[in-house]
Amino acid sequence: PEQRIAIVKCTAGGTGIARSADYSDYIPQLKGFNDRAKNWHPPTDEKEAGLLYQRLIKNVRAALSALDSQQMEWELSGYLWMQGEHEAGISRKMAQDYGKLLAGFISAVRKDLKIPSLPFVIGQVNSHTWAYGETVRKMQAMVCERDPNAILVETIDLSRKGSGGASHFD
Repeated sequence: PEQRIAIVKCTAGGTGIARSADYSDYIPQLKGFNDRAKNWHPPTDEKEAGLLYQRLIKNVRAALSALDSQQMEWELSGYLWMQGEHEAGISRKMAQDYGKLLAGFISAVRKDLKIPSLPFVIGQVNSHTWAYGETVRKMQAMVCERDPNAILVETIDLSRKGSGGASHFD
C-alpha cells in the first residue's frame, strides 16, 4: 500500500528476436526477406539493434526519466518477456537458436539499462500448433536454468479460448 508500481509496456505482435538478415541461414527460401529491422535483436557483431529493441530501451529510459522529473524514487525491479512463437513457427534451426537469441537479448537489456542482475520472468511459449514449439520451450527452460535471475512461468495449462484466438491466452 505504501508503494506505487509503474509498468512500462512495449509490445509488437508477430515479431521475433532473430533478424531477417539471418533468415537465409534459417530458411533458404526466405533469402532476401526483409523485416525492415522490425525485430527485438540487440546490437551485436557491429550491427545496429532492431527497431523494436531500440524502441524498448528508449521507452524504458523515457519512463524512468519521467519519474526522475517528478522527483519520484524508482527501482526497476523486473522484466516480463512473452515471446518466442515467431521462432517456434519459422524453422527448426531458428527454434534451436532461440536459447542463444534469448540469452543475448537478456544480456543486452541488462547492459543497456545498467542493471546487471535485472530479474527476467519468461512466459513459456504455449502449446498451440507451433511446428517447433517444444524446441523453443526447451530453449526457454535452458536459459532460465542457466541464469540465476531468470525464471520460467509455465503456460501450457492456461486457457486460450477467448477472443485472442488459439495462439493467445484469454
